[in-house]
Amino acid sequence: MITYSLDNAHELAQYKALRERLMLNKSQEGLNAVTEATPVDTGAAKASWGLIISGDQVKLTNDKDYIFYVNYGTSEIQPRHFIEDALAEVGSMNYPVAVKD
Repeated sequence: MITYSLDNAHELAQYKALRERLMLNKSQEGLNAVTEATPVDTGAAKASWGLIISGDQVKLTNDKDYIFYVNYGTSEIQPRHFIEDALAEVGSMNYPVAVKD
């Protein structure tokens, strides 16, 4: 087993910067994957995806109310689960997925 200690402030700052870049890169991959997987009728839902990054938390956002129904379906529309599938493909899946507050 190899252990590594981040004793000095410079090493810790470098580690935190690397961690933030990796989180941002993975978040962007997830955003791109979900955007690409979004079904298109008018293109409004596909164009409405965004990211909110706050500390260690990343939120994938879409301001179209109907995106919930496009993903999870209704009594008349089959669920597609394209959000979960797209995030799982890029390894960004962290359950639960909430697309509506």
